[in-house]
Amino acid sequence: MQKHIYNITLDKVLLFLIAFTSFDKKLFPLTSSTLMSIILIFLFARSIMKKEKIRVNKEEKSTAFFFWGIFVLLIMQFIYAPHTDMLIEFSKYFIIGIITIITLKFLLRSRENTIFFLRMIVLVISLISLATIVSQVLYSILGIETILIHPYRSLQFPRSVGLYDNPNYYSISLLIGIGIILGFFQQRIISSNQTLYKIMFLIISLDLILTFSRGAIIAYFLMTVYYVLVKFNISVSSKKVFYSIAILLAIILIVPLFNDFVGWNESKIISQLQFRFFDKDFESESRYLLWSRGWDLYTSSITYFLFGVGGKNFQTYAAYGLDLSVHNSYLRYLYELGLFGAGLLLYLLITLWRKSVSGFTAFKNPLFFAFLALLLFGLSNDVLYIYEFWVIVACILYWDSPSRLAKKP
Repeated sequence: MQKHIYNITLDKVLLFLIAFTSFDKKLFPLTSSTLMSIILIFLFARSIMKKEKIRVNKEEKSTAFFFWGIFVLLIMQFIYAPHTDMLIEFSKYFIIGIITIITLKFLLRSRENTIFFLRMIVLVISLISLATIVSQVLYSILGIETILIHPYRSLQFPRSVGLYDNPNYYSISLLIGIGIILGFFQQRIISSNQTLYKIMFLIISLDLILTFSRGAIIAYFLMTVYYVLVKFNISVSSKKVFYSIAILLAIILIVPLFNDFVGWNESKIISQLQFRFFDKDFESESRYLLWSRGWDLYTSSITYFLFGVGGKNFQTYAAYGLDLSVHNSYLRYLYELGLFGAGLLLYLLITLWRKSVSGFTAFKNPLFFAFLALLLFGLSNDVLYIYEFWVIVACILYWDSPSRLAKKP
């Protein structure tokens, strides 16, 4: 009995380390994927010593089919992709995904472990977010710069980057933290310390605004509106959606007119948001133009149409005026992995959706809102293959079907 308790405690220690390194890209000496690989080797060895038999559930078979299909496509692309080094680098994202899911399979053996892991994720994100907001205040008052913010010369207000180097990718962690908190409230998992979680929700929300990431702010708004509609059982109609969008646009456009009546920092924040959403100079690097040129490339060959232009090769086709990544998860799968790759992504997302919700309001786990936020943010950034995404995938897979390991007879 004591041994069983020790194993669970060890699992929780490992889960805390994973939660911390998942959203710390600067302080911890090992990358999250390296630590995950080390932990996986240890867990495999422990499983062999205890003579445990690993069982594969239905959802894992669906996920395995996704990865199998992706690697078949990537191997085919070695025949024609212009930059195989980029192809190898792109393949690493999916290798990391497999390692992440298998590692968490060993650790998320029970609902208790999964809830503990999600709580640790929220705690880590909240602490980093709080420190980042303090850094914003110090910069605003004293001009002190820290690694948690990134002052841009062309912008009036520094952008929050947390322990990332990029505000857009930092906002992914913030969306995940907010989504998990909303899921906790919706599923009534939090029986105590509700006030603390409400405070963490507000802290992370403010920090998300200070990233000035357009895609993240829109995803946050839509995610929270969805939560409110479901929470208060509000019926949705096209008229309500129209008026809601109109009110949001009015706030964004009209509030700057009253800058004289708000504080110095608030005025700069509002101006910064207006700049990020409505700056006309950004049209020269419009993502719509990027996607249009990408479509011309994608449809230029039947091979590209079916199997893609090559993993991470999109930005190398200078002849089509492409020098940036796709900045859209769905188009990235379509352009770089072709029609078959986009189909595999759709298959995976449908599987995860069905694991998270029945219809649109019968939620099955607290991961739905974090998952929804990633789906929405994926419309403007490449997120549906990065490490944080695979962490959410694993948590969804093992919420209803804990990855129990049985001893071999």
